[in-house]
Amino acid sequence: MSPNKKNSPPPFSWQDDCERPSCDDIMSKFKAARDRSHQKQQQSNSSKHENPTTSTVSVDSDDTPPLQCPPNSQILGQSTWTLLHTMAAWYPDQPTQQEQTSMTNFVQGLAQFYPCTWCAKDFQQNLQEQPVQYVSNQKMLVISNVLKNQRVTQWPQSRLGLSHSLSLFVSFLCFVSLHFTSLFNAIRTSSRKELCQWFCMQHNLVNEKLGKPLFSCEMNDLDRRWRKNPACSKK
Repeated sequence: MSPNKKNSPPPFSWQDDCERPSCDDIMSKFKAARDRSHQKQQQSNSSKHENPTTSTVSVDSDDTPPLQCPPNSQILGQSTWTLLHTMAAWYPDQPTQQEQTSMTNFVQGLAQFYPCTWCAKDFQQNLQEQPVQYVSNQKMLVISNVLKNQRVTQWPQSRLGLSHSLSLFVSFLCFVSLHFTSLFNAIRTSSRKELCQWFCMQHNLVNEKLGKPLFSCEMNDLDRRWRKNPACSKK
């Protein structure tokens, strides 16, 4: 790999993410890293030029890096909730079916592989117990309208016949399958608002068990904490 390619920025479209606080200083960080690398390379070349036959090894105890220990449950939990809340804050307002599926798979994978056995089992239990509880009123209203429009709730066999009734019922099931695949899915992924508030409710369930304060799940509060806060903007 040539030096130019090695020192070039990663192949990302930075402009797309510039509005996100986590990306505010990313370019300056990469530039600083490249400058440090370039400076070390120059120092190394200069040292070899001045004394090409002798290599030295620093034994200064002050250079010893601090001990890096595996995260405990508190550090792991704080980092995980930060990631989840921030992901939800920037989730699409009107996600595609593929985006909803990807988020569902991500959360299910997290529940399966989260590196705290008790925490993972508790989260898995929440996912199993909550599907029907979180069916949104909006979806139920749409389904109700479909039933009314298709007259599925009124199946007088003398007029429609059994075959016609079954046909309408099958059509209704197909409609639900295509447009409401997350109807009985505990993970609320149909909109940014639903996902943000669902993660907030999950976080509060954990905090309640641990005896910690509960968070406000109002969108204004969630966005101010996890999406954008004018008070935290650069001066």
